[in-house]
Amino acid sequence: MRQLNGQEIEQISGGSLFGLEGFLGDFGAGIGGFVDSVTSWLGVPTNISESGTLLGSGLGKLVGLEIVGGIDDIGQGIISLIDNGLNAMKQVFGY
Repeated sequence: MRQLNGQEIEQISGGSLFGLEGFLGDFGAGIGGFVDSVTSWLGVPTNISESGTLLGSGLGKLVGLEIVGGIDDIGQGIISLIDNGLNAMKQVFGY
């Protein structure tokens, strides 16, 4: 017998609560995409949409009581935000 992966478990259990994981992930990606557009217009390309997707997905997972996955996504989103911020500062100030 093999162990089910995360996607198979979600399919069996009926997915996340009201689809909030996907909705909030898309919402975060939209906000991040807007920030990416503004920073790109200013000449500083970033990838904040990925960070927003992770943060939104993590919040959706927490609401759906998928605690470990939610904390992991939020943590990865925060790390991604910090990395993007440092990268943007390097581009602007040349450090």
